[in-house]
Amino acid sequence: MAGFTPLSQCGEDPIGDMLSAFPERPAVVNVAVDAPNATLLPQALATEEKGWAEPLLGRAPNFKDSSATLKVEVHALVEGTLERAIRLSQSSPKHLWLSMMECLPKKEGLALWVDLLGNAANVWAHDGTQWMLVTQLSCVSEEEFLYHLSNICEQLSWDRKQVEVEVSGWKAAAYKEFVQPYFGTVQLFSKKDLIKVSSAFGSWDAVAMGTLIRL
Repeated sequence: MAGFTPLSQCGEDPIGDMLSAFPERPAVVNVAVDAPNATLLPQALATEEKGWAEPLLGRAPNFKDSSATLKVEVHALVEGTLERAIRLSQSSPKHLWLSMMECLPKKEGLALWVDLLGNAANVWAHDGTQWMLVTQLSCVSEEEFLYHLSNICEQLSWDRKQVEVEVSGWKAAAYKEFVQPYFGTVQLFSKKDLIKVSSAFGSWDAVAMGTLIRL
């Protein structure tokens, strides 16, 4: 099964609501938080002092995650419904940025992974040896999508024709076609080698669920 549950249909503990829907709780539950008001910090520079992040986030962060594999931390600001959900669930969620950085397949050259969320896009950039950028940007049109990808390449001094782009999420196919002439390779997320889809799903769009499938 796969899908999304509108927050309006959830109670104060949406994570608990989702888990209670299973007749038997799964052996392993991965909880990832999409908290885009965040910043990354190498573990070599780790500190208990939170003041350094205030100019970046608007106030001191109240969420922290780390990756021993990547040797990096993420400090984020979570508010409102998300903050209550984390507190009530009594879980130890991962930050979506780090979770994806750990599971995305590394490329030999310049690569961008983009997940479209309807009104925003999560972007991960890797130059073949290290992560160069992770961010979430407002994105409500194909033109804005092209602008953001082009701007990222310009900031990183990347030649767009040498960049491989993988797109997943809402309206991914249309956005792919729009930007394809401007980049070296543009492809849609492929579920191959990750899952087997039951015939009961019919014409289910796995590309829209790319991030969930990878997690």
